[in-house]
Amino acid sequence: MEVIGKWRESFRLENVESRVRYLVEYATEYIQNNDNMPSVYAATTALGALMFLFVLRPLNRRFTDNKSNKTSKKKTKGQSKKKATSRSSKPVSLEDQIENVYMRFSKEYKQAVDALVEDFDPSSEKLQYQRNYYNEMLLKLVIELDGVDLVDLTGDRKTALKDRRKQVIRAIQTDLKRLDSLKKQGC
Repeated sequence: MEVIGKWRESFRLENVESRVRYLVEYATEYIQNNDNMPSVYAATTALGALMFLFVLRPLNRRFTDNKSNKTSKKKTKGQSKKKATSRSSKPVSLEDQIENVYMRFSKEYKQAVDALVEDFDPSSEKLQYQRNYYNEMLLKLVIELDGVDLVDLTGDRKTALKDRRKQVIRAIQTDLKRLDSLKKQGC
């Protein structure tokens, strides 16, 4: 046990591998040559602690590093490409932010909501799930429009952007109301 104490006191990162090898060899020899069982248990425990510190702990760090990166890997390839291109290009104007939300609404959700409203069956769990999904996605679009900051603007541009944002929000809210009416049908 004195060897471990001395080793710990003189610990330096550049000699870790050779010191660990020495300790493992020493502990193995000590276990094989000693009949005193409490000493064998102590040496085995010390060996296990060393294995934990130098083998499992670095693996755990690698695992947690990968875990933090998984959130970015969950995004589809298309989303990551969009973000990569938007970072390298110039900032998006306020007009473009509003129009991008409207384009996503009209291309991705408008037709799907129309089809869902036409074919909705309150007893179908799949259609109820779709209703909840589209409701959530439309609410996200409204929240994104709320994030378009018009505080620093003045004059005609501010008025025009506020009016356009209101139009888009009203269009989305119309479909949200239609989805809510489906929820009332199901009750």
